Amino acid sequence: MDEAYIDFSPPNSSLCTAVTRYPNLVVLQTLSKSFGLAGIRLGIAFSSPEIAHLLNCMKAPYNISSPASALGMRALSPEGLAIWKHNVADLLEKRQFLISALQQGKNARKPGVPGIGDIIGGLDANFLLVQIVDRDGQPNNEVAEKLYTTLAEKMGVVVRFRGKERGCIGALRITVGTGDEIQTLLLRLQEWQNSHM
Repeated sequence: MDEAYIDFSPPNSSLCTAVTRYPNLVVLQTLSKSFGLAGIRLGIAFSSPEIAHLLNCMKAPYNISSPASALGMRALSPEGLAIWKHNVADLLEKRQFLISALQQGKNARKPGVPGIGDIIGGLDANFLLVQIVDRDGQPNNEVAEKLYTTLAEKMGVVVRFRGKERGCIGALRITVGTGDEIQTLLLRLQEWQNSHM
């Protein structure tokens, strides 16, 4: 079970304690997302002792570098965990603000104007997967890809086009950024919608 985004989920969502009941379950977590330490490539695996032994037999003898170990220990110190807790709470607040703003934009969309559709993913992550709809209100890859390109090339906002992924027609992946980044995104989305009226 990949729990890379578990810290953005509701409390007690993790399945890490279920490894005692399901001996074939392995739960993976990382310091890449909520701790913002993707560069050190450090995580943890929860498993039965038998699987842990098997994994230990397959790994390199020194699979964690000294700098990664030191940064990981610092992140998991009481001071590091206090910073982490503050940052996660701040991100969750900003994610909720972004969800509300996007839903408000969806509800304010005028008939015949392409715009924001449903939020189809990321409600337990540091990003949202948002459908972009055509003039008929249907998720549309062509419209989403044009918006993606316009945002990146003309408006200085980077999102990810995900319309080619299974179940993601017309979808853009929008990372929850800083307050200023969110305001810029919302302003650029409004400008884009206004240009299509």
